[in-house]
Amino acid sequence: MSLNLFWFLPTHGDGHYLGSDTGARPVDYGYLQQIAQAADRIGFTGVLIPTGRSCEDAWLVAASMIPVTQRLKFLVALRPSVVSPTLAARQAATLDRLSNGRALFNLVTGGDAEELAAEGVFLDHEERYEASAEFTRIWRRVLEGETVDYDGKHIKVKGAKLLYPPVQQPRPPLYFGGSSDAAQDLAAEQVDLYLTWGEPPHLVKEKIEQVRAKAEAHGRQVRFGIRLHVIVRETNEEAWQAANRLISHLDDITIAKAQAAFARSDSVGQQRMAALHGGKRDKLEISPNLWAGVGLVRGGAGTALVGDGPTVAARINEYADLGIDSFILSGYPHLEEAYRVGELLFPHLDVSIPAIPQPRQVQEKGEVVANDFIPLLLRLAPWALPVAIVLFWQLASSAGWLSTRILPSPEGVVLAFWNLSASGELWQHLAISSWRAVIGFSIGGSLGMILGLISGLSRWGERLLDSSVQMLRNVPHLALIPLVILWFGIDETAKIFLVALGTLFPIYINTWHGIRNIDRGLLEMARSYGLSGFSLFVHVILPGALPSIMVGVRFALGLMWLTLIVAETISANSGIGYLAMNAREFLQTDVVVVAIVLYALLGKLADVSARLLEHVWLRWHPAYQSKEEMLELRIPAGQFVAVVGRSGGGKSTLLRLLAGLETPNHGALFAGNTPLRDSQEDTRLMFQDDRLLPWKTVIDNVGLGLKNNWREAALQALTAVGLENRAAEWPAALSGGQKQRVALARALIHRPRLLLLDEPLGALDALTRIEMQELIVSLWQEHGFTVLLVTHDVSEAVAMADRVLLIEEGKIGLDLTVDLPRPRRLGSVKLAELEAEVLARVMKRGSEEPARAVRTG
Repeated sequence: MSLNLFWFLPTHGDGHYLGSDTGARPVDYGYLQQIAQAADRIGFTGVLIPTGRSCEDAWLVAASMIPVTQRLKFLVALRPSVVSPTLAARQAATLDRLSNGRALFNLVTGGDAEELAAEGVFLDHEERYEASAEFTRIWRRVLEGETVDYDGKHIKVKGAKLLYPPVQQPRPPLYFGGSSDAAQDLAAEQVDLYLTWGEPPHLVKEKIEQVRAKAEAHGRQVRFGIRLHVIVRETNEEAWQAANRLISHLDDITIAKAQAAFARSDSVGQQRMAALHGGKRDKLEISPNLWAGVGLVRGGAGTALVGDGPTVAARINEYADLGIDSFILSGYPHLEEAYRVGELLFPHLDVSIPAIPQPRQVQEKGEVVANDFIPLLLRLAPWALPVAIVLFWQLASSAGWLSTRILPSPEGVVLAFWNLSASGELWQHLAISSWRAVIGFSIGGSLGMILGLISGLSRWGERLLDSSVQMLRNVPHLALIPLVILWFGIDETAKIFLVALGTLFPIYINTWHGIRNIDRGLLEMARSYGLSGFSLFVHVILPGALPSIMVGVRFALGLMWLTLIVAETISANSGIGYLAMNAREFLQTDVVVVAIVLYALLGKLADVSARLLEHVWLRWHPAYQSKEEMLELRIPAGQFVAVVGRSGGGKSTLLRLLAGLETPNHGALFAGNTPLRDSQEDTRLMFQDDRLLPWKTVIDNVGLGLKNNWREAALQALTAVGLENRAAEWPAALSGGQKQRVALARALIHRPRLLLLDEPLGALDALTRIEMQELIVSLWQEHGFTVLLVTHDVSEAVAMADRVLLIEEGKIGLDLTVDLPRPRRLGSVKLAELEAEVLARVMKRGSEEPARAVRTG
């Protein structure tokens, strides 16, 4: 089971020690932002934002963190009896929309009578839970889109509803924690995830079983979570030293005052926390690695898991075995401890890392009318213009502005269609026209393909046929009608001949083009394996030419109906063309429009049919491949990352996405907090081949795309790669290595923040390759840009990069940090060990389990 790990925003204060201003730090917006961004980068599911008079307002804090984070969710408090459920639902929906579905809600009934009284709540324990149950019933129903009338003991609403729905459907999840019977009853009936504070596993198990049984009685299932502090270090000894250091400034008076304050609370959960330690220091480890020292002076969650990474992970998995999938963690101070948890604990757990949510539009466009509804026209905006045109057309016809002799009214067209359909006349003409079209297309298409095959496969065939065919295809069909009548008369043969002639040429041209553009390398390969004659045609030539042939088929299908209109003017007594021509003679413009619309629909149907055939016959073609994988990757600014893996794993696709050459189906790409599509000028891609323009000099290639005084900058870039003396030469005069140096200079002249290298050294000889490796690393060190290198050479990846990623089937299979000093000595034992580790994973000789990585950038 993958676990959801949350962190905590300490809006009530933070520091190195409990109960002391020694080592304390101010908690301002900048500090909270640092913690939120750290949690976002590390991969926490979300953050709990506390509530109460000692805390900053949780909703405002959450809203302020939305624009500075990408995937982090915000668990904020709902306060029944303090705000109305309708207002709370509206606030919840707004926060969910503004965060693009990153809002979670924690129902907090309160347990301090003094604090509740200050907020205007004078209900006892049982009454608070009654009010909370009523609040939650209304809140849930309003968020789910209902209009709610409710008359309860504590809350009454009439016509409560929500105009703008949340992103998460049917509503955002509701969390809740409480240990009393009333709290468990509320959880069983209303909430999605029941939270408990960190008690020993056997006590937590009892609570889970009780809540689960009560939920089943309501026909519901409830998820479970736990709230814990965590103190994790590299060794158990260091962790326990840190735990003792956390309470080292506490004195007995401070502890006694805190315990007295907690005793005022009627919260059963708080009473259970206090009972774990009894206010004494001598027995704080209440269960293996579960330490109650935090609860000496801190209300609420008062226990911490203490130990090294594997030990704490083992304890977390013990709770997970009870059915808990969400862990809300914290530690003092929260910024440093977030990174410790990410580095020391995450690698030992199956952590669910949230994806960056896709932007979603859930609010209708336009202003709300009368504070109550959204105009229907705005809901149907895509249809507004066509409907408006038809309405104006009808109005113009009805008012006499538009004569029916010129254009019939829409009402008249519909009536004509109905009458023709009801009488069966329309279907008779349609059947005859379809028969003519299909027969003509079959003859013309077959002949066009045969002629195209002859011209494409044979140079002699091309010499004999192509000139004549090219001349004939430019002859207008109308000019041929007199000859066609002389040749075939006025029966069906003439009409079919014209349709066949119209469809012949596009299929001929595209068949010839498809054959002549087949990859020569594929033909050479096939011949070397013994294919020739018919087998070569069936297995290589025809499939290779088929994409182009299908383009011709689509053109021919469109021309088929256009040609048929001409053909059916030749003494026809049936068919759609005849229907239109006959209607023209009697000024039946409504029937003419019906025929025009019918031709348009038939053309669309033919095109859709061709597309369906393409999906069947060309399913191997890249254009019809749909492979989606979710790849989550963070690269700190200035890092050198190498990507390795087998061919087809998605390495080059990743670079093309980052370079803006392809668009992701889902997810988003960011440079810092800016969408990458808005900062493409800061990204440059160096391809596998040099891609220099042969008609431009070296310096002109380097300055490609630059304006105003670019020559000096281009010369400096060439100097950086050691080619300043070749600036005026043509690319053809350079060696392969020199061309790649020019390509590198062309990328660097733009001073990119992100340099993408798509196997740029793969075709170079060994010595030139080493020189280019050293050059790229030295320029990276000098300019500080971020590098993402795709390579099949594992030794190259380990020698050049700070970090090596293995991509397998679109996912990260290994994330390896190369923590070695520079310059690196090729052939060293450590490099060889790292290379062997990566190779073992690539070749599947190592563990089949995906390697877990901590994203801390």
